[in-house]
Amino acid sequence: MMERYSRLVSFWRGYVFRYSALWGLVLALQLLFFAVSGVVPFFFKRVIDALTVLDRRAFLVSMTVYQGMEVLQAFLLYARGYAIRRLELKVQQDLQIAVYRRFHTMPYEQALRTKTGEALQRLTSEAITRNFSGRTIVVFSHDPLVLRYCQAVVDLAAAQEQG
Repeated sequence: MMERYSRLVSFWRGYVFRYSALWGLVLALQLLFFAVSGVVPFFFKRVIDALTVLDRRAFLVSMTVYQGMEVLQAFLLYARGYAIRRLELKVQQDLQIAVYRRFHTMPYEQALRTKTGEALQRLTSEAITRNFSGRTIVVFSHDPLVLRYCQAVVDLAAAQEQG
């Protein structure tokens, strides 16, 4: 269990935390979204209270603030999703480059046994399940953690073939 944890931490250090500004932006947007989500019900309560006492001015002010908070919440949700997707794409690109380097620098004897083009196509395809070096690999290229896991499986298979 500790080995898996240390591999996950090393993955985050090597690939995700390298983009600290983007990571910080994602975290800040997430915290801001949680804060706004926690405050929105209180503004909705003010709208209901203004309706029950039939105070038109308080209702309009409360409803405007409530609608503004809902729009802010939707914007934060979109911005957070956009920032997460940019971070994901940067990590995915780094992982693909690492996989390309691994395959393009393998020893000649191993390259003869491994169909590099086929393996790279599998690793960069959208969702493919194939047998590579005696192991079944499922690759979803939009999920960097799965791609990293597949890279580890490919490295392990290559090490076993060499030794």
